[in-house]
Amino acid sequence: MELRDRYGLVGTYLTHPISLSGTTNYMLDLREKAALFELLERVRPEVIIHTAAAVNVDECETNRELAYQLNVSVPDSLSEYCGANRSLFVHLSTDAFFSEKNVLHDEESAVTPLNYYAETKLLAEDIIRKKCSNHLIIRTNFFGWNYQIKSSLAEWIYFLLRDGKTVPAVEDVWFTPILTNTLSSTLHEMIEHGLRGTYHVASDRSISKYEFAQQICAAFDFDYSLIIPTKVESLKLKAKRSSNMALSNRKLRRDLPGWQCHIEDEIFKFKELEINGYIRRLRTSLVDN
Repeated sequence: MELRDRYGLVGTYLTHPISLSGTTNYMLDLREKAALFELLERVRPEVIIHTAAAVNVDECETNRELAYQLNVSVPDSLSEYCGANRSLFVHLSTDAFFSEKNVLHDEESAVTPLNYYAETKLLAEDIIRKKCSNHLIIRTNFFGWNYQIKSSLAEWIYFLLRDGKTVPAVEDVWFTPILTNTLSSTLHEMIEHGLRGTYHVASDRSISKYEFAQQICAAFDFDYSLIIPTKVESLKLKAKRSSNMALSNRKLRRDLPGWQCHIEDEIFKFKELEINGYIRRLRTSLVDN
């Protein structure tokens, strides 16, 4: 939403039509390569920002064909187009490659994918580097308000606490989350400054998901007693997860002078968006079928 007043924006959707002033949106199944290339030839984009993916880690284990199509085949097609047409390809990747404990992983850290979701995202990165030199691969973990009627981690925590329900918050998984609005504005800055390659776009310190829930609770003045510390093993998840996905943003701070991202500020902005009616404005962009 922040970029639509600055550029000519074109978007695609499959099952959730949207209507944003200043944008043109097309219904498209990105897996249909011929239809995808037909649209791209018509639009001739200078920059493609690719955000679609199969992100449910457990579902990726059980439906590997769909995970491969969305997480590997689609980026493959887009990087092929961008490589042939000199367009910039911006690809949102993941922080799920890492497992070394008690560190902030940088762009050179060893990758150890522990599940099929991570494997597909890592494979996509390798393909992009081979097919399109003009790329930005963004490793990140973001939270924010969703225009669809579903909940991200932060929203799930918020709505449970708001309704007086307990939140089982995992205390032995660590990450460096960033607000989607901050991520969007950061991508714009990175493009404008000509950054290329692989970057970790993350907040400045590692927190557990339990502390993340505590900070949301504090920001909205909810009841702390509703947050229940939980071990990830007790959740009986299908796919194995890393216990430490924390990313170092040192490279980004070096190449984008003045950029910074503090998790406390991100959660404050998350609250400010709710107070200022952002959810309502966002969800009015969803077109009824």
